Amino acid sequence: MSTPQSPLLASPKLNQTDAAKALGVSVSHFKRMVAGQQCPQPIYIGTAKRWLESELEDWIVQQNPQLKDAMELKQQADALLAKIRAKKKPALKAVG
Repeated sequence: MSTPQSPLLASPKLNQTDAAKALGVSVSHFKRMVAGQQCPQPIYIGTAKRWLESELEDWIVQQNPQLKDAMELKQQADALLAKIRAKKKPALKAVG
């Protein structure tokens, strides 16, 4: 039996280079953003700085409300498609 992992431990974490790349900025610009508290702050694992991918994604959406609307529409469409697919029964082919 496995022990459920906490969301923090299960969440993907990015180093500084990957976090900067995810935001589409240079590492030096990312460092300035972090120093100026203009983006999510790192968590520390020992002495290693890491950024939670989910926090970076949430921050991007907060900066761009149109993304939030688009993401919500996509989630609604996906849910509707899942319901439609669940209602359809696979056609049985005749054997022989």
